[in-house]
Amino acid sequence: MPAPAEVIDLHWLAYRVHSDIGSARCAGISGALAWVSGGSAGPVTGRTEKPVTEALARAEMWAAIAISSGGRPNLERICADLGVKYRPPLAVEQSWAEGVWLALRWLLGEQGADAPMTLPQRSPDGALLTADELYERTLACAPSQYDSREQRQALHAEIQQIARKSHAVADLIEDTKRRLSAA
Repeated sequence: MPAPAEVIDLHWLAYRVHSDIGSARCAGISGALAWVSGGSAGPVTGRTEKPVTEALARAEMWAAIAISSGGRPNLERICADLGVKYRPPLAVEQSWAEGVWLALRWLLGEQGADAPMTLPQRSPDGALLTADELYERTLACAPSQYDSREQRQALHAEIQQIARKSHAVADLIEDTKRRLSAA
């Protein structure tokens, strides 16, 4: 399950990308996040039950999968198995539905589900991690993978790139907040 700071970062970032380039996929991500936080109806079915439970989120995710993949899962059966009322999918763009699916599978902690966009690297308290902190964290998780000096130097170079990208994404999120507060 993602940390609250990650969910907030994803919402800001998806909003920004959708605003800047009109990405339907990012709009779907934003729609899913707004729905689970209680701010809107289900992004694919329009369901309005509150609060959004895990079962409702899974049903919405399956509706998004049906649209994004063009597949035909038995949504009525899935909803019955989950113990929620069936709601047919609305006519939404395939890429919108894909964004909803990616966001919900990440929120639900599905195996192998990464955040649907690259997020800033933060500590549990939400502070942006430095390159040194990222390096130490990575090294602590798998010290035997970095036994040689060359391996540690390569890791350090890789972490520097990750940290730069993380800070750039965090700067974009802060700029988005400033833009909206000034509007």
